Amino acid sequence: TGGGGDSGRQRRRRHRPAPAVASQAKEPRVEAPAEQLHRLNASGEPFLNDGRWKKPLHGIAEPRWQEAAARDLGRHIARFMPYPAYYPRICTSDDYWRRTGLDYHPANVRRFREAYGIDPPRPPEVLERDFPESVSRAKGVIPDDDPWVLWMRFVSRNVLGGFNRQLADSVLKATDGRGRIGPVCGGSEGAMGFVPYADMASGQWPPHNFGENGFNMLCCYNYNLYHFPALAQVWWAEVGRMGNRDLEQWLMPETMDRRRYAHLQNWYLYMACDLDGLAYFIYEWSKPGALEALRQVGPVTRRYRRLLAELEPAPRNVGLLMPFEQCCFRPDYPARAMYAFCNLAMAHAEVEPVLPQELAQHAGRYEAVLLHDVDWLTESSVRALRQYAAAGGTVLCDALTEVELPGAQRLEFALAEGDRKSAYGNVEHIARVRQA
Repeated sequence: TGGGGDSGRQRRRRHRPAPAVASQAKEPRVEAPAEQLHRLNASGEPFLNDGRWKKPLHGIAEPRWQEAAARDLGRHIARFMPYPAYYPRICTSDDYWRRTGLDYHPANVRRFREAYGIDPPRPPEVLERDFPESVSRAKGVIPDDDPWVLWMRFVSRNVLGGFNRQLADSVLKATDGRGRIGPVCGGSEGAMGFVPYADMASGQWPPHNFGENGFNMLCCYNYNLYHFPALAQVWWAEVGRMGNRDLEQWLMPETMDRRRYAHLQNWYLYMACDLDGLAYFIYEWSKPGALEALRQVGPVTRRYRRLLAELEPAPRNVGLLMPFEQCCFRPDYPARAMYAFCNLAMAHAEVEPVLPQELAQHAGRYEAVLLHDVDWLTESSVRALRQYAAAGGTVLCDALTEVELPGAQRLEFALAEGDRKSAYGNVEHIARVRQA
C-alpha cells in the first residue's frame, strides 16, 4: 500500500467514531487590555496580513492566555467523559495559522532574548511583508546558531509547540490519560488548507508541534480542491509523520469540491495514507457530488474494513531530505518539494520525507537519501549526512541543489520543478527519475 510511517510499526485498528471538534468558540478570559494580546509584525504593529484583515487578532504569545485556554479546554472535555460512547479524540486550533508563527510580541521577544542572548532578527523581507515569501541569505552551509533559524525554531517549537503541549496535558488530565488531541489549523494566508503541517509563516513544523514538543495526535485539514495534484494527499500525511512516526494520525478532508470523482480519488488516496481516522468537514457548503461519493464508498468501507485496517505500508528505502533550515528561508519549500516526492512515487520509488536528525536512527533503512533543490544546510545537518554516508548510505543531490556536500553524488537533472504544469505527471521526466 501507499502511505508511510515507520515500517516496523504494527498497529491494529478498529472502527472508531469521529473525534469531537473542540475549537473554542469564545476566547479564554484574561484580565488584560486587548492590545496586549495582539499578534505583532516585525515593525511592532498589529499583524494585519499586509492589510487583508480589517482588525488585529490576538496571538498566542501571552503566557496567561495560554494557561487559560488549556484550563478551558480541559473543563470542556471533562464534561463528555461520563458518557460511555465518548471517544476522546479531539480536533482543535481551527485556523490558528492566523494567530501563530511570526510574532514579535513582547513576551516572545523577552523569552527569546533570555534563551539566546540576542534580539529576534528582523530581516528586510519581514519588515516589508507580514508573510514573507522568502528571506535572503547566502546559500551554503550555515552555523547551527544562525539567528533567523533560531528565531523560527523558537516561535515554532517554544511558542506554538509549548502551547500545544499545554493543551495536550490538559486533555490527558481530563481523560485519565486516554485522550488524544491534534490541530486542524491548515496553512498560510491564501492557501486555506493547501499547506498543512509545514508552514513556516505560521510556525508549523511537525517535530516542533507534536510528540514531546506538542500535541499527542497528528492531525490537519487538507482542502486540496486540486490546487495541488491529488497525490499531495499522501505527501502531507508523510510530512506530518516526520519526527513522530509512532503517533496516531487523523485527517479532516473537505466536501466542497463539486466533482464526485475527485472525492472518490481522494478517498482511495486516504486509504493509501495509512491514516488512523477521517473526520469529514460536512457543513452547509457540502456539495452533492461529495455526498454521492461518500454514499458510494460507504459500502466499500464496510465490506473491506478489516482488510483496510490491517494493511501496512511498504518499507521505505528512499529518503527525501527535508531540512528545517531550508524551509526557514523558503517557506514554500514543503509545497514545492512535493513535486519531487510525486515524481519519485510515480517512478515506483518507496520514498518518504526524512529529517536530517532522523538519519542516525534509520541509518540502515534508506538505501539513498535525496536532496532536491536544497540551498541551505546547518552544520549539524551536514554532519548527519556524512555519518549516514559513512555507514554505507548514498547521498544524491539533484541539479537544483546548490549547497555543496563533499562526497555526495550529483544528478544531471532536477527531480522536479516547482510548477505543476511542467513538474507533475511528465512521463519522460518520471522515466528519467526511475532510471536514476
